[in-house]
Amino acid sequence: MYNNTTYFYDKNFEQRKEKIKFKIDPLIPNFGLFRIIEEDHTIGNVIHNKLLESKCVIFCAYKKPHPLENFIILKIITNELLTPVQALDSCLKDLYIELSILEEDFNKSIKNKK
Repeated sequence: MYNNTTYFYDKNFEQRKEKIKFKIDPLIPNFGLFRIIEEDHTIGNVIHNKLLESKCVIFCAYKKPHPLENFIILKIITNELLTPVQALDSCLKDLYIELSILEEDFNKSIKNKK
């Protein structure tokens, strides 16, 4: 007979991991380095392009260091009006709204086809 605790899998383990890690550089004002776990070029490019639409973002870039590594690195430099964390937060909220509208339109078009 097997001990059940030995083979126990915690289903919430993946959800408890930190999705985004943040690092600052004290030498560069308003600089933020974000490590986004379990994402790739798809979300990196979307966030990058959305951040560049903001007038408060001076520089934004992302990279995926290696194809086998499961994270991207996002660099943001802002002016004094927003911090990099505020800029990313605003960007993600805007993307959430845009994607929600897109999902609603998609669902309406599917219902009209039926």
